[in-house]
This record gives sequence, C-alpha cells and structure tokens, in this order.
Amino acid sequence: MLSASLVAVACTPRAAAMNQAQLNDFGRRYAAAWSSQNPDSLAAFYSEGGSLQVNAGAPAVGRAAVRATAQGFMAAFPDMVVRLDFVTQTGT
Repeated sequence: MLSASLVAVACTPRAAAMNQAQLNDFGRRYAAAWSSQNPDSLAAFYSEGGSLQVNAGAPAVGRAAVRATAQGFMAAFPDMVVRLDFVTQTGT
C-alpha cells in the first residue's frame, strides 16, 4: 500500500477565516475529489490562477493545468484513495 501526505495551502486570506468544522468539511470534500477519478471535480477546487504542486515537480498553474495533473495522477493510480486524517490551521 502506498501512503502519502497531502498538504493544501491557501496563500490568499479569505474575508473570514474558516472555523474548524468548515476546514474539516473542506478537507473531506477535497480528499473525496482526489479519490473520485474525476479530474474536473478536483480542478473545481482551484481558481483560474490557482496552482498545484505535486511532490518536487513544477507547479501546475491554472485550472486547466491542475485538471491535467490530476488526470495524470488518476490514470496512473486508478485505485487511489485519499483519506483525510486531520486538518490544522496556522498563521491566523
């Protein structure tokens, strides 16, 4: 079994910070999108100018690039299941 850590980082402050329940919900939905085998579902979490960096590779910038990266991962790992272990918020 392959195990990996997924770290989601938001660099732009929101009008109001999410509370812990909202963060947990976001994390569960994000993990489910990775597990969905639907790259559009994952790309919907990103803005048009958003970016995703997998491992040490170059970032995928923009929703279309994020979708392509997710599609590649989903094709390479068709039985991939991403599970939320915990969510923490720092720097607020």
